[in-house]
Amino acid sequence: MGMSKGQIRRKHGASGASAPADPRAADGGHASAGGRGTAGGTGAAGGSGRAASAGRGRSPAGAEGGTGRGPAPARGGNDAGAPPRRSSAGLFTGVVVTVGVLMLLYVLAWTLPQLGAAAGTVIPELRPLGFGREEIAAAAAALGDAGLEQYRYVHRSSGLFAPVLVALGWLGMVTLAYPRGARRWAMRAVPVLFAVVWVLGNRTVDAALADPEGGPVALASALVIARWALLVLLAAQAVYLLVRLVRGKIDAFARGELV
Repeated sequence: MGMSKGQIRRKHGASGASAPADPRAADGGHASAGGRGTAGGTGAAGGSGRAASAGRGRSPAGAEGGTGRGPAPARGGNDAGAPPRRSSAGLFTGVVVTVGVLMLLYVLAWTLPQLGAAAGTVIPELRPLGFGREEIAAAAAALGDAGLEQYRYVHRSSGLFAPVLVALGWLGMVTLAYPRGARRWAMRAVPVLFAVVWVLGNRTVDAALADPEGGPVALASALVIARWALLVLLAAQAVYLLVRLVRGKIDAFARGELV
């Protein structure tokens, strides 16, 4: 059957109306897809760039933060500080020994001889082989009350500080020479005994002079003898430590440790 003109017109009109819409829709779809693709690509690229930039900006901190701490500090400070501390200890010990020895010489070589010479007698402490009641009685009578008071004052001042300083200095020398070991304790016993015997001897001699008849004269004499014997031992220790120190320096120089 044939179609009428109206049906043909309506058919072609519908085809013509729908045909242009399809290309526009297709174009719009492509444009939307392209826009979305472009925007997505641009966003992805921008995100990647920002991530890379952020990664480059954080990389030093991340490298340091990965370990949790920065570069380790130098540990040579303690080793470098040890020799100065030992040198300072040796210097301080030398000063104490020097002051103590000079004060001891002042007491033994000047103060006590002058005191005895002024009284016309020999001070009991200057008798290395000891004394008896006769010598103590003669010294007490020659000194008198004023001389005895001056003698006791020497025992409370320079006669007390000198042996204590010598003992402290000697202990420092022994400690530096022997940081550990049994020999250190044996060497330390000499200056400690010297200080104890000296101080006890001062008090005992004062008591013997105050009472020559009933005082502890025998004990005072024994302490004075022990004092001189320990003084000789201290001198022997000093010579031994000096020889040991010089020998150690020579050996170190031979090994090339000293320039």
